[in-house]
Amino acid sequence: VGGNSMSVEKDALSRREVLGRAGLVGAGLATGILPVHAEPVSRPRKIGANDKLVLGLIGCGGMGASDMRQLMEKPEVQFAALCDVDKSRMPKDISDVTKQYGKAPDLYSDYRKMLDRKDIDAVIIGTPDHWHALNLIHAVEAGKDAYCEKPISHDIREAKSMDASFAVVQTEDEI
Repeated sequence: VGGNSMSVEKDALSRREVLGRAGLVGAGLATGILPVHAEPVSRPRKIGANDKLVLGLIGCGGMGASDMRQLMEKPEVQFAALCDVDKSRMPKDISDVTKQYGKAPDLYSDYRKMLDRKDIDAVIIGTPDHWHALNLIHAVEAGKDAYCEKPISHDIREAKSMDASFAVVQTEDEI
């Protein structure tokens, strides 16, 4: 979904691969089986600041937090911001991000403010199901790549609205 392409070495993961593998990991965890092909086999290398995929998490707890922890294992990924309307769901995630990166993430209760940040490349949407469509539409409109937990929408109308947001962003990018 939109975003800038990154120039990285051949054996590094692309932004699309990181988000795609997050889906594989999530599916594996949901079924209790982690597919062998979900983990890349590559030589260790030093990751530069420009090689990092900077992410934000919308919805701490449950699958969103699980996806975040799986992606934090990748040297190409850094979580810079967490968002949840219920602050009681955030302490463990804050602690884990701080321990991993040596810096506390920025915290938000309104995901739209997080989406305004230019340094965040993509977001993980792990909110309650009834928020998925609106979160994804706003992320796309903000020019962010996004991974959304299932169900992606409740009905056809939501799905069509989500699809329309992609079409509008693509048209604007072509102008």
